[in-house]
Amino acid sequence: MKLGSLNCAPSFTVRRQNGQIEATGDGSVFLGYTAQDQDGVWTKWRWDGANFELSTDRFGIYPTYYFKDAHSLSVSTSVIDLLKSGASPELDDAAIAVFLRLGFFLGEDTPFRHIRALPPGCTMRESALTWRIASSAIPSGVDGHPPTRAAALQEFGVRFQAAVDELASSARPSRLCLPLSGGRDSRHILFALAQGGHLPACCATLKHFPPKPDEDARIAAEVAAAVGVSHFVIEPSRQPIKAELRKNELTSFCSDEHGWTLELSKFVRAGGYNLLYDGIAGDVLSAGLFLTAQNLDLYRRGKLAELAEMMLGGEKYLASMLHPDSHYRWRRELAKERLVTELARYASSPNPIGQFYFFNRTRREIALMFFSILGRDAQVLAPFLAASVFDLLASLPAEYFLDHSFHTEAISLRYPKYAHLPYEAKDAVATRQRWLDLANWTTQVARYCVLGAKGSYVRSGFTFPRLLKGLIDANYGAQQLNLWTIPLYLEQLARLQHRFSDAK
Repeated sequence: MKLGSLNCAPSFTVRRQNGQIEATGDGSVFLGYTAQDQDGVWTKWRWDGANFELSTDRFGIYPTYYFKDAHSLSVSTSVIDLLKSGASPELDDAAIAVFLRLGFFLGEDTPFRHIRALPPGCTMRESALTWRIASSAIPSGVDGHPPTRAAALQEFGVRFQAAVDELASSARPSRLCLPLSGGRDSRHILFALAQGGHLPACCATLKHFPPKPDEDARIAAEVAAAVGVSHFVIEPSRQPIKAELRKNELTSFCSDEHGWTLELSKFVRAGGYNLLYDGIAGDVLSAGLFLTAQNLDLYRRGKLAELAEMMLGGEKYLASMLHPDSHYRWRRELAKERLVTELARYASSPNPIGQFYFFNRTRREIALMFFSILGRDAQVLAPFLAASVFDLLASLPAEYFLDHSFHTEAISLRYPKYAHLPYEAKDAVATRQRWLDLANWTTQVARYCVLGAKGSYVRSGFTFPRLLKGLIDANYGAQQLNLWTIPLYLEQLARLQHRFSDAK
């Protein structure tokens, strides 16, 4: 296995200026990791003084972006750096319309119309500013003669153990930390590491913000103890608004989640851990996340417009939050049209719901947590993305996952000595947030979104009453971190756009 550099936002630009070719930035880059037969998660590029070549892993998981026009080409793991290199700050209204409703971008979309994410299996070549970019077909599974469900459970266990063994054997020496939740994906990795004799130096779990209970920490501690691994519980940030703004920068404004990850990143950095394993994609590939009989039926009957309507949800929150001009600009019809187009790409898959969410939410949002944030401090390995594991799970009929028990059964079947361990309870008692924290967060939101506002995307009539209610009603105030995610995002996006529009 080959391990690349940590993600310190490398960038490269080549342009024609006064009849000459001028190149600036990082001319030779390899990020992520490759295993056997180019398996892995990676982006790499090389400039030899005359030619530029770039390629990505088969899924396009490693977050990398590009901008090109008639005179230049720029690539980077940061859209802010692309804006600094001269990319247009014009917004992509259809892409943002989707993001405001789903929380992630589709395909290769970003908030900026002329900045695109590199597609799956991408190759890019440049010679004398003659661009050629290609992408391999999206792996969608084989709808032929899949194994029985019982055989698939067995085979999944075998392939996953082999994938973890291969990664663990190739990644030594390393100081390994395993982020551990109360769910299935990270637990599966821990059991596979234990069976292969590759126990991590520690496991770590980050507490949630109230009112979400700390079931993750409680259950993870029990799982780690059963395996015999040290377990650390990390307290959530006392400055979540600041973390949210920093998260938007690190994730290139492509995610409404992951602000909490910055505390985990601090833990990894302080502990000197140089390797992480993560269960990215395990949920949609093996547990049927988001899969229901209703949405599967709509997909298979070709009722994509009806499916899109259901996925986009209601408009009440956006209608009350957005300024009327903004609500029309990022209207539902734009989002629906874009979503239907993307849904059609996976219609022939055995599990189209799983594939849609894998290539959009997993690839375009979840991957940002690991490779854009945690990947700045340690190498991140993703065994669920091993080709042998993905190809099996993607080939299985959706019906195998409809009851959401497939992954649980596979873990118990492969590691029966741990089958008694509980999973996170979704109905656990909520916790409470300190009033002083609520007041602090409210003050920070007010300063950023009201007193220092540069944009007019969010209605002032939305902001003031909710800030006041959050101080008076502790139960309501505890929800404010979720409430202010999008207003903070839009205000920060407006500032970024104004900054680079003024520079033009």
